[in-house]
Amino acid sequence: MRKAGVDIADHYYERAAQYLEWVGAIRDIDAWVAEDKQANVKGPGGAPEFLPDRAVLITTLACAFAHAPTSYTQITYALTAPAMTRHLRKILGLPMSKNRALDQRLNATRRGMHRSTIGRHAAQIAATFDPRVYPTDRGYTDEELKLIDDARDAADEAKRQNRADDLAHRMLTTAWKMLPAEVQDSWAGGITFDATPIRIYGQKGHYDRRRKVEGANSPEANAGIYDKTPDKRDAAAQPGATLSKNRKFAAEAHLGRNTSPGVGIDFPAQVAALRLERPGVAPGHNAHGALQGIPRAGMPVGLLTVDRGYSQQTEDNFAGPMRALGYGLVMDYRDDALGIQETFKGCLLIDGWWYGPCIPEKLKWISVEWRAGRLDDDTYHRQIQERMKYALRFKETKRGDMVFVFRCPGRGHGRTLDCAHVAEFGSAQPPLPAGRKKLPLAVKRPKQALEVCKLKQSISIPADLGLRFRQDIPYRSPEWYAAYTGPRNEIESENKRLKKATGAAIDEVAHRQFRGWGKQLLAIMCKIVAANLDSIRDWADSDPTNGDPNEKQQTRRGRKPKYTGFSKYGTEPGDAPLRTPGRRPPEKRAA
Repeated sequence: MRKAGVDIADHYYERAAQYLEWVGAIRDIDAWVAEDKQANVKGPGGAPEFLPDRAVLITTLACAFAHAPTSYTQITYALTAPAMTRHLRKILGLPMSKNRALDQRLNATRRGMHRSTIGRHAAQIAATFDPRVYPTDRGYTDEELKLIDDARDAADEAKRQNRADDLAHRMLTTAWKMLPAEVQDSWAGGITFDATPIRIYGQKGHYDRRRKVEGANSPEANAGIYDKTPDKRDAAAQPGATLSKNRKFAAEAHLGRNTSPGVGIDFPAQVAALRLERPGVAPGHNAHGALQGIPRAGMPVGLLTVDRGYSQQTEDNFAGPMRALGYGLVMDYRDDALGIQETFKGCLLIDGWWYGPCIPEKLKWISVEWRAGRLDDDTYHRQIQERMKYALRFKETKRGDMVFVFRCPGRGHGRTLDCAHVAEFGSAQPPLPAGRKKLPLAVKRPKQALEVCKLKQSISIPADLGLRFRQDIPYRSPEWYAAYTGPRNEIESENKRLKKATGAAIDEVAHRQFRGWGKQLLAIMCKIVAANLDSIRDWADSDPTNGDPNEKQQTRRGRKPKYTGFSKYGTEPGDAPLRTPGRRPPEKRAA
């Protein structure tokens, strides 16, 4: 007797088949399966020849399009539908015959397929891009999992992770690439990036006590515990104690969404990047893995907006790899990262922006004072504007983009202040531009002249100095708020839309009742593809001008340049990824 499920209309299968053909997913997965078999890679069981992988892939995406679960029970229900037409069987690649009697037997075999058949095929598909397949029959101890990990081949692991990243990129961006060129050109490459927990099925494993091992991990070895609140294990262990409501067994989905200006008006909102990882592990490297397909595909690269979960990473773990991809950064800081972050020949990197030695002492720590509640909002934002008059002015890059050249705020045309140091060591300067005030120098003259003040034209600063903190818009300026607040609100709203049951339902455990990182990735990927197509349809049906053809559209921000000098922090196509998601900490990449 068939278990209950959702009937999937034929047009969902047709759309899914067409989309997967555009992506090239069916072709590539068939090739990967054949390659792995030829290399004698040990896989999870042998799949029957009757059912092609194509049928499982198309049905999974069709279920996502229909807002149905992508569980094996639902896929089995759909593939064994008694009323399936010959047209649909042909789309799915199922065996057929012109001989009526033989075709009836083939169709009866299809209707009699068991859920385990679907599971074996799904495991075979997922194994082609799952870098760390673990047995899921029971929970394994750390020692047992270490033996499994030690037996892995690093090059093979990297190959499968690169397959996963490439497949995710193409699945999520193919719909975008089908849009008219003028729509694509409206997006300047801005991305807002965030991580959100996705609940994972089966933390405790099988109910059979014979499968329980003392001290074992969950059978889902690549997931972990997510909890936004501080860990209070001692208190939780007390009789009658309750765990945090935020505590859940989950993976973390690192998501990148295209962002404003113009999103929802000139172009539709789209999730363009995805990676799954254990909660709280290597966010920067996972962001690089998720986003690297965008510049490699020739898509625009602009400003990347992130919260403190990413900005607190070291330059090797976040800022460097992101700069290597060509992204400019807009970010917030933790309390202990505010104020003076780096110095160079008297110049100061303050809150991510370079300032001259002439900056008054009171303006160096205003963000610290404001965050601590000792400055009110009006005073703080007024002082932010005042501080910008002391900012170094960017001129150009040199030495293979590894040196940034700045102009002194007190020198040359466009200068923002009169400086006593410049007057002492330099020549006469042109008058201040109209509308700019002459500011008295509010710092004591150093006993020994600063080297930067002796320079007549400009100051060269190594591009990777302060790389961890430097961003492309002055912190907390009006321009920063415009570039940060809107995108952050957009990604938070996107997360809710993707996770809620009435949306893409990527947080619904019942939609993914199986174990394995690759299987989870495929199901979540299909759900997000469906959400992207819904977003395009909603955008196309809307009229952002409210019927007024003269309504001015949003002006897009210019594309940020790609500085090649940061390439040492990134990877090239075919290289081992900076991070392979999973239970192990980051290790040395394969040669």
